[in-house]
Amino acid sequence: MLSNDEERLFRKYYAFFKFPLGTQNFAHFINFARMFGILWIGIGLWQKLYWVATANVVFYLISGSLMWRLSPIAHYNAAAEKGIPSAIVELRMIQHILDCRDELGF
Repeated sequence: MLSNDEERLFRKYYAFFKFPLGTQNFAHFINFARMFGILWIGIGLWQKLYWVATANVVFYLISGSLMWRLSPIAHYNAAAEKGIPSAIVELRMIQHILDCRDELGF
């Protein structure tokens, strides 16, 4: 049913394959929060609230990889449009896994 590479992608992006709409919406929310986090980094530094600025920097760094896991199609699409061969292959594998969702028991 799935090749070894597809199984690797399936395990890596399991939440996305289980709840594709929910994870994409949550990734959009995190991106929105990141934009306000950048604003709060500046406000925290300006008001000498260094713990606020530090917390927002940590959130910004962690949320980047979380967004990648929650919405892989958006990130692979951008790379595939640039013509990166590995992104094109992985995007095709992700689409194949999405097509096989019923067979996987979702």
